[in-house]
Amino acid sequence: MNKFENLTPALTEVEEIRKLRQQLAEFNPAEGSLEVIFKLTDGKNVRVPITSKVKMRLISKEIRNYLAEEQLLRQCQED
Repeated sequence: MNKFENLTPALTEVEEIRKLRQQLAEFNPAEGSLEVIFKLTDGKNVRVPITSKVKMRLISKEIRNYLAEEQLLRQCQED
């Protein structure tokens, strides 16, 4: 295997993360279109709609931060 073949999976993953981050940066959900799903100990799911625009923005920021942290962790593990 040459160096480029070794890089292909990593580059593909980085490109997928970049696309997802771009989508999240442009993410503007319609009111009432976001919900959080909690799984209870009895196995049932509870769906809680997020109706506050402030909460929607906060969740979007948290998702972007999480993705960035995951990307940094992967880079550190590879180094």
